[in-house]
Amino acid sequence: MSKNFLIGTYTKKYSKGIYKFTLDSNDNGTFEKSFKLHNPTYIDIKNNFLISSHGDSNTGGIVLFSLKNESLIPLDKAEDFNCPPCFVEIYKDYVLSCNYHQGLFILYKITSDYSLQKLNSISIENGKLHCCRVYKDKLYIVDLNNSNLNVYSFPNLKPITKINFEKKSKPRHLDFKDKFVYLITEGTYELFQIDTDTLSISNSIKPLNFNNYLEGAAIHIYDNFIYTSERKTNTFSVFKILENNSLRHIQNFSYKKINSPRDFILDGNKLFSCNLKSDSISIFSLKNGIIDKFSNEIPIPEPICIKKI
Repeated sequence: MSKNFLIGTYTKKYSKGIYKFTLDSNDNGTFEKSFKLHNPTYIDIKNNFLISSHGDSNTGGIVLFSLKNESLIPLDKAEDFNCPPCFVEIYKDYVLSCNYHQGLFILYKITSDYSLQKLNSISIENGKLHCCRVYKDKLYIVDLNNSNLNVYSFPNLKPITKINFEKKSKPRHLDFKDKFVYLITEGTYELFQIDTDTLSISNSIKPLNFNNYLEGAAIHIYDNFIYTSERKTNTFSVFKILENNSLRHIQNFSYKKINSPRDFILDGNKLFSCNLKSDSISIFSLKNGIIDKFSNEIPIPEPICIKKI
């Protein structure tokens, strides 16, 4: 049985926009251009909608699509940034977006006529915002430059607290499981476990042999395993959440065909990595949570973000 994915890309060299990627049962893949768009570097799919970043060095914003019969139909767009946002996400009938260069978060609502209504915004002084997500009625905004995690009530965006990390930590992305936020830093390549009730750090752990400043840390959780990527050393790290919620580092994994891994996803017993510098999607099999072996590589220009349809 085939599976379908959509790929967000840079359009600095060869890419023309968002690509559709079809994978058969033997991990053989084909791709086709799905929609022409300038720098759709981050996308999200929920509730039969797709939201994408877009823009250039002078203007930026988001585009809302209907995802009907696996085809993209543009519905509306909003251009409220000076350059493309680095992160977008659909949460219920809201759209979250944050801009790294402007230190700006903007909240939109998808209206009944499928247009984008700007509701509110948050500007953080000297902020470099790389991720914004909602979990259990709280908005979490990751500020890489100030090395903190800003927490707000949602959707009214009232400040609740600010969780500070060492200045050199440089937090980048986060994910959630049960009562915890799991946040990965790129400055120290450290995984933090944050209690969503007390909004305090309950645990932290580092992969072995990583002591220098790294780049582009991404994170996703599947079952009781946490997967992180780092694009400077082309490495994935795997952690296990134990029964008492403590963390154990169980694997560092690299492979010659991985070159500057950006975002990745986990689907069943597979990991799909977007490799920017090698213009490819690498597919790896998983076994008992461990990244087991290379399966295939699919050529796709300038891939940054991948989502399953």
